Amino acid sequence: MNHHRFIQLLILSSAILLAGCLNITSIEQPSAVTRSGEVAIVISCTPQEDSEQYVGSLYWGFLGVYVPDDWTLTEARVDSPIKAMLKENERVAILMDLATPTQLGYKWIGLLTEKQLQFSEKMLTEPVKLKLKFAAGSKTGQFALNYHLGLSDSDVVTLSGINWGNDLGPQAIEVTP
Repeated sequence: MNHHRFIQLLILSSAILLAGCLNITSIEQPSAVTRSGEVAIVISCTPQEDSEQYVGSLYWGFLGVYVPDDWTLTEARVDSPIKAMLKENERVAILMDLATPTQLGYKWIGLLTEKQLQFSEKMLTEPVKLKLKFAAGSKTGQFALNYHLGLSDSDVVTLSGINWGNDLGPQAIEVTP
């Protein structure tokens, strides 16, 4: 690890309090898309089993999305049972790259909720839905997208300060001419 990357890791690793956790339970994404086409994705999440204690607490939502390096995010939002926009955040992308380094031809897109959200009782019974849209790039072939979701009581992005939920692993998609 080079000195600059070590310093980044050290800075991003300062501890903050945690605010529960959401696990990804399903991902709806197409199995194929045409080059430069739109990719619409819906991610459903549910809280971990012991989350009742977090009802009423405030948190920030983080999402790391692993995509081909020529893809562009066009829309990102939390749709139900709470509503909020997700905004690109370079620090989340750096954090994701430190935790899971990108392979050639891929990048992490980091997202952060636009504001603090309140953990509600509805979240215990209704899946939280995240809706994303991407413009696929010009590269064709088989690709593996990946998603990592986390919560924190601070919008300060740190390696140890985000409580990451379970993910479902890489999701295959083919980009055709």
